[in-house]
Amino acid sequence: MIDAHAHLEQDDYNKDRDEVIKKCREKMKAIITCCADPKDWKRTKDIVQKHKGFVFATAGVHPELMKDIPAEDIRNFFDVIRKEAKEENIVGIGEVGLDYYWIKDPVLRDKQKELFLKFIDLSKELNIPLVIHSRDACLDVVGILEQNRMQKRKVLLHMFEDKNLVPKVVENGWMISIGPSILRSKNTRKLAKDVPVSNLLIETDSPWFGFEEGRGTPLNTFKAAEKIAEIKKMSAEELEKQTDLNAINFYGLKIKK
Repeated sequence: MIDAHAHLEQDDYNKDRDEVIKKCREKMKAIITCCADPKDWKRTKDIVQKHKGFVFATAGVHPELMKDIPAEDIRNFFDVIRKEAKEENIVGIGEVGLDYYWIKDPVLRDKQKELFLKFIDLSKELNIPLVIHSRDACLDVVGILEQNRMQKRKVLLHMFEDKNLVPKVVENGWMISIGPSILRSKNTRKLAKDVPVSNLLIETDSPWFGFEEGRGTPLNTFKAAEKIAEIKKMSAEELEKQTDLNAINFYGLKIKK
């Protein structure tokens, strides 16, 4: 299995990060770790370099966090992303986008949109995938992507919520990633039923969405995949094979055998 979206740079893994990755490596093909804050880039890059060919990175600025990050740091991070993309140290931009759940201030929402547009332009400039956060903002996110001609480009809607927009997402050739929340969310189960396997990736958003152990790990891809396979009335093996292929093609992964 491939975890299409996790956060291995988080402090939750500071005590046993290498051990967690070792356990994942025994059962999985790859993990995409997402650096969503400029201050976390050095740690993210160190993780990728230490586990080359198994852990891959995306980099961006999370829409919820942007209000707390100095504008100069964000500008500088764009230059970092350009450099790291050229050196093939990242496989995508993200997570970026809009968050209306935590951000209620209209002024801050407008600033989110401005930054989102800059990241869309950057993904075009670098010709690499865009990984998107759209909590309570799915309609605006899809509208902005369409207005900026992102149809048929590599776009991943991480933890997408709006079942009614799935046909449009599929028509535009975008991907949707689903994780362990499917075991708790009726809405996610409905969404999983409607998303074609060809447009589906598996994620965990680790360290969040843990189960009995409290902290989530990329190994929870298996639990998510089992539930999705059950909903789609197919074998877990068949689902895993297709979603792995989707992830490899989407991110252009060079996986070490």
